Amino acid sequence: MITVLSAAAVGLLSAFLPFTPAEPYLIAAVATTGASPVALGVAAAAGQTTGKVLIFLGARGAIRSGWLQRRLARRPPGPPVASHPSAAPHPHAASHLPAGSGLPAGSGLPAGPGLPAGSGLPAGRGLPAAPQPLGRVGAMLAPLKAVGARLVEVLDRPGQATGVLLVSAVTGFPPLLAASVYLGRTPMRLATFAVTCLLGRAIRFTVVALAPQLAGF
Repeated sequence: MITVLSAAAVGLLSAFLPFTPAEPYLIAAVATTGASPVALGVAAAAGQTTGKVLIFLGARGAIRSGWLQRRLARRPPGPPVASHPSAAPHPHAASHLPAGSGLPAGSGLPAGPGLPAGSGLPAGRGLPAAPQPLGRVGAMLAPLKAVGARLVEVLDRPGQATGVLLVSAVTGFPPLLAASVYLGRTPMRLATFAVTCLLGRAIRFTVVALAPQLAGF
């Protein structure tokens, strides 16, 4: 009984601290105590689901906070943007423009070397630089960014988010912690989240707890 309660406590702790996973504890507990792998797996799943539900509710409360909405409603509008005095055209600017420059009188844009006739650009200012191609690291990360964007689109769809949550709870991808935080901002019902998370974690932890027996220990 103590081993089962310890498994639930470890599962609860690992819900908030991903670097303390429950899997090593389950394998060690089954190998050393002879406790039921199914009982340990379900207990750890219940503990971790409790923690994930708290994270889910915390994310939802932060988004739907009345205090935050009131703060945003009372936020004063930004100050009007005033024109800088230097932006006004000089009254004698037209006299400094050479004939055929293509610039309107009074524009205040000086002519000088490097300014092609009729370009409409101030002297010394070149054309916008062409976008640089992605480097090797950017090219390697591009597929991951595409997958992440696709996952976000799926999580925003209630009909598909449950399936992604179940996959996350069983396999760990996408990370269940990140999925719990994101889904807290969606219309997913709390009961759906809790049941799906418990089912997925129970499958995962039970299989892990059965590993010593499957390996012949």
